[in-house]
Amino acid sequence: MIAFFARVAATALMLTTLYAGLAWSGDDRYISGSDPISASSGTTYADLARLFAPGLGGRTTDNILASVRHLGGPDMAVPSPDREIENISRLDIETQGKPQTLVLFDFGRAEDAAQSISVLALYDLSGAPRLLDAMDVGMDLFTSFQEPEFLAQSSRLGVVFLRSSHSNAGEEFVQTSIVGIWSGKLNAVDTIGTMNWNGCSASISVPVSFSAVRGAEALEATADVQKQALDGGCPALELEKKIKNRRLKARYSWDERAGKFIADTKAFADIPWPNMEE
Repeated sequence: MIAFFARVAATALMLTTLYAGLAWSGDDRYISGSDPISASSGTTYADLARLFAPGLGGRTTDNILASVRHLGGPDMAVPSPDREIENISRLDIETQGKPQTLVLFDFGRAEDAAQSISVLALYDLSGAPRLLDAMDVGMDLFTSFQEPEFLAQSSRLGVVFLRSSHSNAGEEFVQTSIVGIWSGKLNAVDTIGTMNWNGCSASISVPVSFSAVRGAEALEATADVQKQALDGGCPALELEKKIKNRRLKARYSWDERAGKFIADTKAFADIPWPNMEE
């Protein structure tokens, strides 16, 4: 897997154009950093960001994200001087019987790195805005919420879903991350790596979906490997010949003793990767 991320980084660094996207709230409304968080509030989204990045807007050369850990671990953390917020997405949720708010701040691509700096922050906005936790969830160049965005596992547990990706020469690399929310904190559960591509003789896609398990503090993830033959006038790659349409599943169940979600299988390690060494 480390080799895979290295290859993803090398490919993404060769991209010469960056996407300058819009920021949206749950009701498809554009959000800018200067927008108030509600019609009656004097607090802006930039003010919310300063709760985890105090130096934001101060033109500092110090690392404004020094207190923010990375979903992928310390090796993926990238120090960042002051920079502008490029995208903002908001998701209002309820955990532990209380309304809370997730805001995804995208600061654009990190310097000398393949991934974006995309901070997922959890807030209590019931009174004066209070930051509960923040985590950099940028695993690749473009990061966003992924459907179904959020699943409440119980009154005390919830999970949020994120998608990081980049595309190059007909190949799309995707990292789908599961982040758990309990005790007012964001917790890494798993990241599922997939790749979609259009070859000369076949088109292969691997969509990932999630659903709650009724009556249990658990969720099920499904990856459907879908291959469609193409008449491109060229022989199939050896890997394309081996790939078959199939469905891979894993159940993530809450383990009270371990204090985290644990998968019942490593099935997603079998997802095919074209043009890559095993």
